[in-house]
Amino acid sequence: MKILITERADKKIDFYRKWYHTRAKISVESLDELKDKYAENTDGMEWDIPDDSVNVEITVLEPIVVSKFLDTLSETDRKILTMRMDDVTLEKIAEELGFKTHSAIHKRIRKIGLAYEKFSGKDLGFSNKKII
Repeated sequence: MKILITERADKKIDFYRKWYHTRAKISVESLDELKDKYAENTDGMEWDIPDDSVNVEITVLEPIVVSKFLDTLSETDRKILTMRMDDVTLEKIAEELGFKTHSAIHKRIRKIGLAYEKFSGKDLGFSNKKII
């Protein structure tokens, strides 16, 4: 009878340990303590890492800069650029705007790209002939 009592007591203790995780090897800490330790170990680096997939400058400011740049272009260049941004082929753009060949459109797009690089101050590859 004595053996049965100890077996039940062991089962109760095991249930208690499973339920409350008293045998956990990792100590449970609060998030505030973790943040403090993280700041100490990383010389005050931020806990929350900014999301690089969302760039406010590109999503908000870029369209404003592009619209200001479009205002500086001639009507023909503006049409060429907007049609090309809508994935219209160079041949169709040339045909619609009355150019004889698509190479003239190609050269105009390159000039527009160089003008945009100068306007925005960014190197997009037009000056090095990496693009077009």
